[in-house]
Amino acid sequence: MASYIPPHNPTRPGTADPSTRFQRVPHRSQTAPVRPPPSSSATRSRSYSSSNFARPPSRTGTPSSIERQNRLRAREEERIRRDTAVVELRINHNHDVLVKALDAVSKTAHKESERIRYDLHRLATIVESGATSLTNSINTLESALRKEEARKRGPELDCLEATLQESEKQMAYEYTRLQTVRNSELERAESTASSLIQAKRNEEARLARDLQRLHDARAEARRRVDDELASLAHRGLTEWDLPLLHTRDLSAKLDSTFAAFTTQRSKSTTEFNLEARRVTDMRREKKRAIDAEMLRLTKVRNDCRLRIDAEISRFMTAERFTRASQPQSKPQVPPQTQSRTPPRARKTSTSHSYTSSTQYPQYPQFSTERTHQQKSQAQQAREAWQRYEDTWTELSNSDAPPTGVAQLNSRSIGAFLLSSLHDGGGSTRRERIRNAMRLWHPDKWMGRYMGRVDPRHAQSVKDGVNAVARALTELLATA
Repeated sequence: MASYIPPHNPTRPGTADPSTRFQRVPHRSQTAPVRPPPSSSATRSRSYSSSNFARPPSRTGTPSSIERQNRLRAREEERIRRDTAVVELRINHNHDVLVKALDAVSKTAHKESERIRYDLHRLATIVESGATSLTNSINTLESALRKEEARKRGPELDCLEATLQESEKQMAYEYTRLQTVRNSELERAESTASSLIQAKRNEEARLARDLQRLHDARAEARRRVDDELASLAHRGLTEWDLPLLHTRDLSAKLDSTFAAFTTQRSKSTTEFNLEARRVTDMRREKKRAIDAEMLRLTKVRNDCRLRIDAEISRFMTAERFTRASQPQSKPQVPPQTQSRTPPRARKTSTSHSYTSSTQYPQYPQFSTERTHQQKSQAQQAREAWQRYEDTWTELSNSDAPPTGVAQLNSRSIGAFLLSSLHDGGGSTRRERIRNAMRLWHPDKWMGRYMGRVDPRHAQSVKDGVNAVARALTELLATA
């Protein structure tokens, strides 16, 4: 509903009264200054103030203003009643329209809910039927896969065992070849070193002989000079130049010969040291290459063993699952019945006729042999698994310690930790070995379990724990 907004704010003090709200605002001509009349004593005494402006007369209390205000108030009330009626009509109309729309929406929602409920029921029926068919298909496929896996696992295990044996033979051959090469290299290096040592000794002996010969020559030259000087002095000669020059030449020759000998000796020593260093470096390089090859072959062998263990574990799990899921009942062999009707002779289009007197030959021994082979392989796998379980059950339930520390070596501990049947808590070799090292740390183990050990066996237990720690360290170094 629209409300009346006055065009201007009230500026006169008399219009602040609500009864004079709709009074007309005075124009500027009503507030303009007027020329004062001629001054007289009467007008001077009736003047409002000492200013020259005249105050306009008040119009709020006149009958015309009151009548005008009543007319404006009546007009405003009439307009308000008219607007109120129009607004009520619009509100009623909008209410009716909204009620009709709500009815239509409720009917549509009811229909949609019924349709959705029907669709949900149909969908639930379809899903249930599909799930039932899918479950049947899954069961059928699972049974087929079990049969197929049981049929295929035997040749795969044979192939894996053959591959493992072949790889072990190849590794043994490679190991033997590497050992032979290593021994030959060691023998060659030792022979080279011995020959170099012998050459060094011979060279030192020869150099010692040459040095002794030089010293002897120098002493002989000095003796000759002394003899010559003595003979010259005996003759009474007074010339000093000739003996001095001769002695100086001999000393220069001796010094040059000794310097050449020293240079040759240092050169030979340097060459010998370089040759010995080269031979040592060559031996180290060959040993490093052989060690790297041995480490690679060891890793390949361990990976093959892990794969074989994983395949055997998976096959045994599948075999146990299949054996547990199948009912334990004796197989019923259907009786073989002979055909009462004799076979008919087949007429050929040639001139010679051939009459079959017997049925086609049957070869049940091949399928029977394959079935027996599969059964024997499954039986061998089951027996191996049973032996494995019996071994570890016996070890778990036995309180007797090992007969010696030699039994706790890296081979036996590695076979136990790195087996796929052992829950070591790790996906790789290093993780399994590190977990075992955390468990078998000597200080932690002794602090945790040493209080339960009999004091008579304390030293043997400490030796065993240290042996296990050493074996784990060796396994981690080769992992």
